[in-house]
Amino acid sequence: MGISSNIGAYIMALLVPIHTVKSVPSSPFELTGTIEPNTFEIDYQSFTEWMDLTLNVPILVLTYDAPSSLAATLAVLAPTISIVAGGGWSESQPAGAVTENWRRVKSSPDGSVLMAAARDGRVWLSTNTGTSWTDEQPSGVDADADWRSCANDSDGSVLYAAIHNGRAYLSTNGGTSWAETQPAGNTNKAWRDAACSTDGSIIIVGADNDHPYVSTNTGTSWSQVGPGVARYLTVACSASGSVMYTGQWQGRLYVSTTTGSSWAQVQPLGNVDGGWRDMACNSDGTTVIAVDGPNRIWVSTNTGTSWTEVRPDGNRNGDWRGPGISSDGTKMIIGELGGRLWESSDTGANWTETRPDGIDANYDWYTSVSDSDSSVLLAFQVNATGKGYIFK
Repeated sequence: MGISSNIGAYIMALLVPIHTVKSVPSSPFELTGTIEPNTFEIDYQSFTEWMDLTLNVPILVLTYDAPSSLAATLAVLAPTISIVAGGGWSESQPAGAVTENWRRVKSSPDGSVLMAAARDGRVWLSTNTGTSWTDEQPSGVDADADWRSCANDSDGSVLYAAIHNGRAYLSTNGGTSWAETQPAGNTNKAWRDAACSTDGSIIIVGADNDHPYVSTNTGTSWSQVGPGVARYLTVACSASGSVMYTGQWQGRLYVSTTTGSSWAQVQPLGNVDGGWRDMACNSDGTTVIAVDGPNRIWVSTNTGTSWTEVRPDGNRNGDWRGPGISSDGTKMIIGELGGRLWESSDTGANWTETRPDGIDANYDWYTSVSDSDSSVLLAFQVNATGKGYIFK
């Protein structure tokens, strides 16, 4: 990643304040204004590459065509100007230099708090955008387990994690202590997915051969919701928790706009069953991306009223997994089992392949997530490759 050498630009600063420039064109351009001490951000090619320039003094002329020449130009013009480059993928391994069967990753809106759950592994938490990770041990579960679902609020104080064919656990103090929570009562369940509101008060969870369950008081009590018993492999909810989605494997897709008290069937495929196993929605719940596996990907921008098929890699079926979406719904990321990782910056209309490790090869991409503006992305693999990557 980074700025490619064929991008050229010419900036002249003269009169008025300029703080942010978006979508730098490939041909030279000119700006007029006084660049005051602030963060001057150059953002282009969707969210795949960017660069921040922290300018400490006004400058008159700035030219660049690559990171090296940009740094050299800045040094000549004003030695006090600093440059911070970013926008690249790097390996982020919560469990260290080992592969894991990563099943779920979740992010706070600002990308600072991240959770990752592994099958036959552990639950991991980062509170510094993936720089370091902590092995969480809910309620003393000091052993590998089949963690299939996790969720966190905006500041990382409320954390939820559940074991497939096991129990569910909740922390309200950022993982310092955990307690078992019982959505379905005092019994093991095949927990599959979870989502929560940004304040952590509203939580929705899904399980195999059961109903979804919703809590509106941070897990103190739970209510059985949804249309009936099925394999609920995926759930999603808006930032407020008022809009919820849940999907059935070999069944139907449902939406609630009443925090789970009532549900309506939505039909991306028409009046037929689908293999709904992964989904994500934006902050207000109006835009949702849902995976009918192993077939196609569908997007709605009106809370499920109508749907459009999107095609990252042409007109074909794919074993698509774990989509992520920005808060405004325009930016998306999705991976394919035995395939590639793809990004979109126009609500799925167009897609670009991204390669976290730079290698032109297929991998088992299983789960991915985006923060509110897609400046932080996580993409994790399963099986033999089993690595995790972060874009920030």
